[in-house]
Amino acid sequence: MAEGGLTEIKFKKNVGTPDIMSLEALNEQSNIPKDTKVMIDGYVFDNPTTNIYSVLVKKIEVKEDNGEKYLSIFTSDN
Repeated sequence: MAEGGLTEIKFKKNVGTPDIMSLEALNEQSNIPKDTKVMIDGYVFDNPTTNIYSVLVKKIEVKEDNGEKYLSIFTSDN
């Protein structure tokens, strides 16, 4: 991972492109203000307009810190 959320993904042949979602859309689906920061595998993403591949998301939890709700996204089942 890097500052802008860089990751490497290898696609299987003839599968097509996976769906892309913004973090702000995931926030809104979880009834959280769309401009709220999101945690992915313990890393904070300050820019909710960041797009991710939806197939990478294994689990989403709504967490709370000092009365503020935020999403915590996990990309593995562990």
